[in-house]
Amino acid sequence: MIAIHTDTVFVTYEDGRRRPFDARKLARSIGLAASLAGYHQWELAAHIAAAVATYLRGDWAGHCVTREQLFEAVAGALKSVGHPDIERAYRQMHEHAVVDLAALAIEAPSGFELEFFRMLGERLDHLNAHGERRVQFRNLRYCVKILSGKRSWRTRCRSLSGEILAFIREKCAAASTNDRAIVIAG
Repeated sequence: MIAIHTDTVFVTYEDGRRRPFDARKLARSIGLAASLAGYHQWELAAHIAAAVATYLRGDWAGHCVTREQLFEAVAGALKSVGHPDIERAYRQMHEHAVVDLAALAIEAPSGFELEFFRMLGERLDHLNAHGERRVQFRNLRYCVKILSGKRSWRTRCRSLSGEILAFIREKCAAASTNDRAIVIAG
């Protein structure tokens, strides 16, 4: 039997997934924010991540923390040690618009790929008009299964997935600035 340590804290993501808190991953993220703020190889990143880990294991009520709560704890720690510039960079790194492709597929009338692409195009146009620089697209596989009507991944699914990715890239490239980040998650 595998036993989890009683002091293990889990991060709960927006889609319901839970992952054990990883202080090393957090330290890398803080280090990247420090780099963006002009502090290259900032040595306090690991110490702040360790402080957040200690807080979560000792003072946090419960064994789960939402991603947003973790984000606010890190931002607060950065601000409290006198680095609001790194805190701003950390916030900017994590601010992004989210497009749930599966939800769009469910909203589209059953079996109408053209309607899905029209709705996706409208959503992308809206994000472009509002100057969103970071966009995360979620649930691509589930979206493809919904649109194709398949329960398991088939050749048709791979083809449709490629079409959706090409559509997203084309729409984003047409209105893109050089500093745009696009993340596509399963």
